[in-house]
Amino acid sequence: MTLHDISATPLPAPGRPTVVLGGTASALGSATNALSVSQLGPFYALDLDLRDAWLPPTWQHVAAFHRESTVRLRSMWLPGTISGFNVARRHERLSALLAHGRDDFGTRDLIIPRLSVESPGVNVAAEARDFAKASQGVVRFSVGVRAASIMRHADHLDRIAAIRRTIEEWDLGIALDLTGDIAAGWEAEAAIARLVRRLTLVRLEPWLLPTGQPSLSLAGQLAARSLVMLADQGYTGIISIHTIGGGWLDRVRINRAAAHSHLLYEDALRRFTPTAVDDAARAPRWETQQRHVFPEYP
Repeated sequence: MTLHDISATPLPAPGRPTVVLGGTASALGSATNALSVSQLGPFYALDLDLRDAWLPPTWQHVAAFHRESTVRLRSMWLPGTISGFNVARRHERLSALLAHGRDDFGTRDLIIPRLSVESPGVNVAAEARDFAKASQGVVRFSVGVRAASIMRHADHLDRIAAIRRTIEEWDLGIALDLTGDIAAGWEAEAAIARLVRRLTLVRLEPWLLPTGQPSLSLAGQLAARSLVMLADQGYTGIISIHTIGGGWLDRVRINRAAAHSHLLYEDALRRFTPTAVDDAARAPRWETQQRHVFPEYP
């Protein structure tokens, strides 16, 4: 029997997205903040970002939280390569985390960068693809698309359409990262309409303040618009809510983030309830809508 007892984990309601906590590991490999908030909140699982972690967390670190409250490490965002100092140790820790994630913590999705920078180190993206294929369907991998990077180019919608066509050729999924510094020109509704058929995960900043009032920040408004569009399109993938990063540990900060996350979790699911969306008629209605309301989208 593994550390992860799936029978003890509440399954998401059918016809709605799976809402998870989006956490970030620190540069030196601590995921305590994300694991603590996930432990305190109502979340089904944790979506952990390792892209900026110079040293990946150890699997024992995750196991310590998992034993107390069955924290499920549902998905991980991986760096393209591991290079620089102490590559062997860092690669060994990441490989162990992937293996124990699959066998013990319920990991089902690995997200790799769209483009891997050439490096003399270890190609993590290629290794993740091989790892997913060897799992015989237990673990799948998706290609991560960071909106902040796409917005550096003149026509981000054309680039998104090109990415989708490439992804469709290889029959892969897309994980869309809407966190970070995204310019005001990002067209949330149009971007999601182009990607929705391939979306497996969408990572969002908080769209509500801890008081429950709508966030007026650019990131908050973008997240709110994206969430409305996802509900309108009948999205049933994963929604990752990013409320706390890595860095220094503060119990007060963790408690506040947990309360804020709970509020966002309930609001997200409320938008996908049968009272808001007619589940029985959703599939044919959205299929028709995609063909006729957005015919100009490539």
